[in-house]
Amino acid sequence: MRNPLPALDAFARDTVAPAALLTAPSVAEWFALTQLAEQCAALPREERDTVRPLLIAALAPYADKRPTLYHEARPAPTDAWAMLGEQMRVAAESMERAGCLELAYTAVASTSRLLADPQCPTDLATTVHMGRIARQLGDLDTATDCYEFVTDEATRSRDDPMVARGLIGLALIAGTRGNRPAERAHYERALRLAHPGGPVEVQACQGIMSCAVNAGQLADALLYGWRAYDLIHDDQEVRAMVLSTLALTALAGGFPAPALAGFEHALTLCDTPRINLITRGGAMRAAARLQHVDRVTELFADGLDDVRHTSLPFENARYFVFAADAWVTLDDTTRATSCLQNARRLAEQFRFHEQLWQVDQLERAVSAIERQQVAAPVHLEVPFATDRANRRLLADIGRLQTLSR
Repeated sequence: MRNPLPALDAFARDTVAPAALLTAPSVAEWFALTQLAEQCAALPREERDTVRPLLIAALAPYADKRPTLYHEARPAPTDAWAMLGEQMRVAAESMERAGCLELAYTAVASTSRLLADPQCPTDLATTVHMGRIARQLGDLDTATDCYEFVTDEATRSRDDPMVARGLIGLALIAGTRGNRPAERAHYERALRLAHPGGPVEVQACQGIMSCAVNAGQLADALLYGWRAYDLIHDDQEVRAMVLSTLALTALAGGFPAPALAGFEHALTLCDTPRINLITRGGAMRAAARLQHVDRVTELFADGLDDVRHTSLPFENARYFVFAADAWVTLDDTTRATSCLQNARRLAEQFRFHEQLWQVDQLERAVSAIERQQVAAPVHLEVPFATDRANRRLLADIGRLQTLSR
């Protein structure tokens, strides 16, 4: 299990590499808030009420807000400390979006210590949150520990919605490792246990959609994908993620124009690098298949800017794989090779097994082009074998273009 860094060390780690963070107006406030939570968590329980007014004042910008990870089947907490815990995690999510992952992890870890009460219903959600941050940091072992703890504890207490939360996390880990059977099994079980119509059902449907894309099941991918999309109410980040995966589905099905329209629309929905890196990479692949060289070049420059300002190993590695695929399609072996070198370095360091396989596949295609041979088709997803005249499927594909008009 990863130990959280002291707040000062976390601040230093987060701001040393991504230059943009040094000028972000909220970083100093996030550091002060994280340090305050850390100090409060270190106090004996009977002394914490003396500093609660300070926390309330520091968390005022996040009052009356709930984090994205919460217990769907229970009302918002009314306990004073539980409410502050949720507000602290809302603040941590702002840190995540800006790439301040070490500060976010320290803040949520301090929150977990503050809420270390078996009767506190938000504690497992806090552990899921720690797992999500650890996963973004590339610490898959810690993330797995968090998700397994939540799954086991929630199973013992027969808390199905929280079991589903833990299973979603385990599915994401399995997908990162390239274990597709386990990934789909976790998502399907999470879907059975999820609170109907809630965000976990959205995540489970989105996950099954991704699995269906990898298995070459176009009808399932579109069915679960549009179900997820239609369940989203006001979360533009989740909407962008689902729409991006739907566009990826269209691309894998051989529909690059609708795919590009979907990717382009997803890029207008949020400015979170974690999401936009994958979306830009997908848009590059679709534009390359349409021979839109100028658009590929623009997207590539924007993606590199995101990479320079983030420390997201999985998203960065996947972006480079997608970018390399686009340059291979355009026979630009120089840029493809550079992208593949970056992707391999990250995939080997963090053990992203499936991405290593994709890098190998793309490197063979680069070698074939350099030998002035026709490269064998590269399939980062399994090609779909389906009736392209199916009206339902064509309508679902066409919906991507409708959204972007």
